[in-house]
Amino acid sequence: MSATIAACSTAPGAGAIAIVRLSGPEAISAADFFFHPKNGASFSSLKPRTVYYGEFSDACGRTLDFCTAFFVKGPRSYTGEDVVEINCHGSQALVAEVLSNLYAHGVRPAEAGEFTKRAFLNGRMDLFEAEAVADLISAESAAEVRNAAAQLKGALGETLKSVRGELLQLVSHFYAAVDFPDEGVDPFMLDKAKEVLEDCIGRIGRLYRTFDRGRFLKEGIPVVIAGKPNVGKSSLLNALCGEDKAIVTHHPGTTRDIVEARLRTPELTLHLMDTAGIRESADELERLGIVRSERALSEAYLAVCVFDASSPLDENDLKVMELCRDIPSIAVLNKSDLPGRLIFDGREEAFDEVIALSAKTGEGIDRLVDVLKTRIHRGASEESIITNARQANALRRAAERLNDASASIGEGMTPDAVVMDIEGALAALGEITGETVREEIIENIFSRFCVGK
Repeated sequence: MSATIAACSTAPGAGAIAIVRLSGPEAISAADFFFHPKNGASFSSLKPRTVYYGEFSDACGRTLDFCTAFFVKGPRSYTGEDVVEINCHGSQALVAEVLSNLYAHGVRPAEAGEFTKRAFLNGRMDLFEAEAVADLISAESAAEVRNAAAQLKGALGETLKSVRGELLQLVSHFYAAVDFPDEGVDPFMLDKAKEVLEDCIGRIGRLYRTFDRGRFLKEGIPVVIAGKPNVGKSSLLNALCGEDKAIVTHHPGTTRDIVEARLRTPELTLHLMDTAGIRESADELERLGIVRSERALSEAYLAVCVFDASSPLDENDLKVMELCRDIPSIAVLNKSDLPGRLIFDGREEAFDEVIALSAKTGEGIDRLVDVLKTRIHRGASEESIITNARQANALRRAAERLNDASASIGEGMTPDAVVMDIEGALAALGEITGETVREEIIENIFSRFCVGK
């Protein structure tokens, strides 16, 4: 990492301000050559962590911009190296000129994620914190922002460091037993070790089980819209999304496959799935669609069961109720703009909420969205959750190795067998923090970052 790098850290396109960031051993001297503070002093002689106004000139001394700049000395910077940020006006032509002059002066263009990669390699952050930076940049809801911020604050790290500390202590005790086999292992120590292992397994398991919620944060919470044909499922999907996502006709069975859409709110993202109408059908294609509908319901976090408020319940409606019986569900009585003929006769108790609305007029749609958000937030947790499949896989493998270690103690295995499994768990946890991760995995993680971060 001897090279000094530079890149624009703001999004492409014209804007009021653009940030050009430099990092590396020559960052301050390179900026010193082009940026001339208004007070007449050289930039490098000024106080760090203080913003200065001045003139940015090209290599020939021609003024390119009047802007501000500051520098931070390593290792107390984001990357752990000397860092400079130049805040110029947001013209893309200007940014290109600033960067081309820096590059001609010997500064190298930064690769995707290279600033954060240097922060990780210089010990300024753990690998999971670096991944949280990427999550924060790509966050599309307030829930994603809060979780990524919690990761950056160290919510996950506290648990991992605590577990790793206890396991390392166990390993040192067992190594003593391996080094002095004649003395054997104190039975009390074995019992205590088993307790520690079970506690660590529980804590890792609790973290691992948050992965489903983590996937929901990134991909959207799966909400299945179900019902018999012609109750207005597709119309409801279109009304929720504010655009025509699904084809709507008066002919039953129009929807043959799952139509998917995302409803983004400031708080969260819903992954909506409009399904084929559930009924008995002789049409092979329609039957395949119904099978897919039933499968989607079995995997749903929440079901929105749609009924035609202008028609009495029939056997197809009852089948929908049966399919949703073990799923958190909301009953939507659609077509409330028409004379009502639907009577639940006590069956509404099977649902968490019952909402009357009209997908045609839009009346009641806002109420449904509010109920969806409330219902989903009710199951939310303030703890940090895992949103990353790589991290979840490492947690799963760590728990498996600790289970093996605990079983080995119970079966009276030799200390070296127990140590081998605990060290396997430590290696898996180290893949999350970055202490034992392979170079190609690190490269892959940072390649997904944007340039300039």
